[in-house]
Amino acid sequence: MRDILRLLRVSNIRRYLGGLVLSLFGSTSLTIASGIWVKTLTGSNSLAALATFCAWLPQLFAPAIGVIVDRACRRTVLISTNLAMVPVLAPLILVQDESRIWLIYLVMLGYGVSFTLIGAAEPALLTALLDPEDLGRLNSLRMFLQEGMKLVAPLAGAGLFALSGGGAVAGLAMGCFASAALCTSLIKVTETTSTAARASWFAETVAGLRYLRSHRTIRSLVLPCSLVMLVFGFVEAGAYGLVSDGLHRPPEFLGTIMALSGAGTLIGSMLAPWIMRRRGEPALTAIGMLVFAFGVLLLSTGSMAPVVAGAVVHGAGVPLLIVGVLTYIQKAVAPEMLGRVLATSNALLFSPVTFGIAAGAGLVAVLSYRNLFWIMAAIGLSAGLWLLTRRLPAATPVTSLETT
Repeated sequence: MRDILRLLRVSNIRRYLGGLVLSLFGSTSLTIASGIWVKTLTGSNSLAALATFCAWLPQLFAPAIGVIVDRACRRTVLISTNLAMVPVLAPLILVQDESRIWLIYLVMLGYGVSFTLIGAAEPALLTALLDPEDLGRLNSLRMFLQEGMKLVAPLAGAGLFALSGGGAVAGLAMGCFASAALCTSLIKVTETTSTAARASWFAETVAGLRYLRSHRTIRSLVLPCSLVMLVFGFVEAGAYGLVSDGLHRPPEFLGTIMALSGAGTLIGSMLAPWIMRRRGEPALTAIGMLVFAFGVLLLSTGSMAPVVAGAVVHGAGVPLLIVGVLTYIQKAVAPEMLGRVLATSNALLFSPVTFGIAAGAGLVAVLSYRNLFWIMAAIGLSAGLWLLTRRLPAATPVTSLETT
């Protein structure tokens, strides 16, 4: 905690975090409201889910989008992307009936591109603002704020939509993105950009993919994490069966389970720097998988006390593995390749959650919630133990491709 307070006394860090919080609040409010908006206009659950799908679709092109982050100063990318979201969101004000819901889908595609850019540029900018030993601490604080925002922003977005409609939520998000750009513009940092001749966009995209594939440790971290995040998406489907068949509670009790999981995420975010300082980034990632697996096993019991503990424990595992992977990449990847590797890694880490939710919805029709949780626990346990047996070293900071 003392180290976190020390970082918060740095004006650049406060400005960075201010921009982060504002951007997160605007984007999270927008995402939840877009689905509610489509559902209200059409009455269709499928069309409502399509809005979220549009936001995730640009992740498929993350390696190419990441080239932008490597070709420009990361601070400039953040400012420009946040500012660009103001005119991108403006057409939402025109949506009054079902005939214009295509505008919501189009805007969410644009938002998805910005989400990919910001997700790569923000951690890349941190490498220019902080010493390597402080990256893990701020990543943990960043995760804490991000998960905390998930507890606040959806309520704000849904509440504002209920009171004033989708146009008001769009206006709120536009204000948040513009304010985030202002906060980021106040950051004073000197970034070094490569002076080497640029290859074609396609060649640079391929180079980023090859770099990720050839780096043994990053590959060993990202791929099992991607698998764990896939089954993490099963939680939403299994939780309904847990509440009704295991705990014999009404569906509304699911909100309590999710709140406990969110509390666990905050706890895991606070513990991550302490574990990483003693064991290193790869071990932190493996521990996160094992903690997640243990929490899911507790959920599978269907008894109140273990389920309450399991909701907190499984929630704590996810930030451990994400902070471990992210911090390793920030330290070990050369700056001229960092944007592409971060964008691609983010896509591999977070996109599987969406597919996991869809797969879980299908599996829960043929499997009990207990069997579903056992599958999740087995995969998390196997991935964590496999990663521990690899005995991967902690990251060694690099400054250019020549030092990798």
